[in-house]
Amino acid sequence: MIDLTRRQLGSFLVSLCLLFLTVSGPAWGDQNISIDGKREGRRFDGIGAVSGGGATSRLLIEYPEPQRSQILDYLFKPNFGASLQVLYVEIGSELNGTQGSEPSHARSREEMDHPKPEYFERGYEWWIMKEARKRNPEIRFDATAWNAPPWVGAGSGGFWSQDMCDYYVSWIKGAKTYSGLDVIYTGCRNESGVNIPWVKMYRKTLDNAGLKHVVIHAFDNWRPETKWTFAKEFAADAELKNAVGIIGNHVTWKGAPEGVSPSPDYVLNSDKLIWDTEEHVYQEGFPSAINKVRACNENYIDNKVTSTVFWHLISSFYGIEGWYGKHAMAIASSPWSGNYAMLPELWGHAHTCQFTRIGWKYLEGEGCGYFKSGGSYVTYKAANGPDYTIVIETKNAKADQSIAFNLTGGLSTGKVSVWKSDAATMFQKQDDIAPQNEAVVLTLKPSSIYTITTTSGQQKGAYPAPPAEKPFPFPYHENYDHYKKTGVLPYYHSDIHGVFEVVNRPDGKGKCAQATVKFARTKTPLDGFTVLGDAGWKDYQVSVDVSSSDGGSAALLGRVSGTRGKSPKGYTLKLATDGAWTLLAAADTIASGQEKLVDQPWHNLKLVFEGVTIKACLDGKQVASVSNSTFTAGMVGLGTLTGAPCFDNLIINEVNGAVPPPTAFFQDDMTKE
Repeated sequence: MIDLTRRQLGSFLVSLCLLFLTVSGPAWGDQNISIDGKREGRRFDGIGAVSGGGATSRLLIEYPEPQRSQILDYLFKPNFGASLQVLYVEIGSELNGTQGSEPSHARSREEMDHPKPEYFERGYEWWIMKEARKRNPEIRFDATAWNAPPWVGAGSGGFWSQDMCDYYVSWIKGAKTYSGLDVIYTGCRNESGVNIPWVKMYRKTLDNAGLKHVVIHAFDNWRPETKWTFAKEFAADAELKNAVGIIGNHVTWKGAPEGVSPSPDYVLNSDKLIWDTEEHVYQEGFPSAINKVRACNENYIDNKVTSTVFWHLISSFYGIEGWYGKHAMAIASSPWSGNYAMLPELWGHAHTCQFTRIGWKYLEGEGCGYFKSGGSYVTYKAANGPDYTIVIETKNAKADQSIAFNLTGGLSTGKVSVWKSDAATMFQKQDDIAPQNEAVVLTLKPSSIYTITTTSGQQKGAYPAPPAEKPFPFPYHENYDHYKKTGVLPYYHSDIHGVFEVVNRPDGKGKCAQATVKFARTKTPLDGFTVLGDAGWKDYQVSVDVSSSDGGSAALLGRVSGTRGKSPKGYTLKLATDGAWTLLAAADTIASGQEKLVDQPWHNLKLVFEGVTIKACLDGKQVASVSNSTFTAGMVGLGTLTGAPCFDNLIINEVNGAVPPPTAFFQDDMTKE
């Protein structure tokens, strides 16, 4: 029998308590979680956003400096803003891809087979990619097509054809040859079903083109019934399994509104990476920010998704186009003023992207999971070394909860930094925490985002407030002559169907805008149209000179209040080459007629809006005056039907106003000037 004095007994009990704390971890938390650095799981493949789907980044390139660079820093600069790790871009087709349309690098088979540098300067996705890489050399590029130009598969197969395989290869090679961009991940087709023979064909085409390193993800669908089932074929089809490098799908997060089916066992056990190549959080503000963190966490916890990419990168398009400001990290739709706004969603991304790097590992066991009282957490371990980051959200927690993270397996036991966001304040650094007996203990507030990390160097980047927002220039006069280059998108024109670019006038008298391709796929009153201006404009007049020598129709639009659906929501005046004209309210004809046109290459179209009175004029002659109240305010636009007309001298001013001088634009954009 051991005889202990009172002092000896006290010392023994203290030693016993310390031993218990060291072995079992702290007992003072509502939940004690063991994080074992040796239990490495799948590789972390990054968090990112989509530029496309389509034309969601359209106006960003037209921002003046320094605002343009500031916006790009907020999106891509490491340890500053969102610090995105993945940029997923649309391969343009000149057809609508949700919001609008983007230029193609190959408008014909001839252009694809005989590429020129200028083909790979069209649009702005190349520019955004280069700007992103300039800020973050480690950023991962990914790309897919929403549609294809009409010539692709015209002879046989449509989109799912050898033509499309070749189209992808030409884009990937062009990205490297002309812009120095390495694109090593590619999809098949955005949200368009499954085509197993085609993905095999695509793999062979990539291999034969010297692109064996390019990895295909498939099939990027969102419907629960088609999302995963193709992967069942891996067991019996080795060629398919070899072709598909990554199982990529949209909306894998269980909190999304579209309806989600979890990853089945045959996917989880397929030895393939699983990516969410387009996630949706249909909210705004802090609720969107915390649910984006929740989506990233729960995607891995529930489905082993190692990369989540959100649609869309930035709302740099007009508000009438739909989905404006939702899901994005920033709004930049006023280049004429330089005004922009960073949204709370940006700092939601920062909670993961500023504290991790592609190639880190998720930790298994209790390293990722759910809190008993609501919320989720994911632990990322550095690829080399003991550093780690834990990203936490408590969206569904009802009360404070004390959590103890017990660190084992060689994880750093040094002090940790803590960053927090809630509805009141985004991305604020808290007091550092010194681990107690190799445990990090903290109290988590409900509906908050936290990042715990042993890394350093992060910041909530900030620039001086941007200039105040100003209305769209009015009166407005675009004569297209000030562009030093052709083949560029004219300022402030946002293409919805087709693409409108600056070209030399057919008569050699300066420059004009032209619908660059003949379209025949859209089931709308117009095959192509572009919009610009102010959605609040009510009473005004708009006119434009048009020239169409290929038998198609040119159109002038006014009071456009929406672009989604089968026709623009506004008034359209169409003119055919034989003098037939039509005035429409959306898709409904409200006036029409036939005019004998003067034998000249250019004709003038004009619309005048005064209250419910809409007047249509042709070559200075009024051909219609109707009373219609369908649309009371909106923007202007240019359109085409089955042709590629030219447009010049677009003028917007007050009713009966004098012709204004040409509008002055920012002159610092070398892609246009």
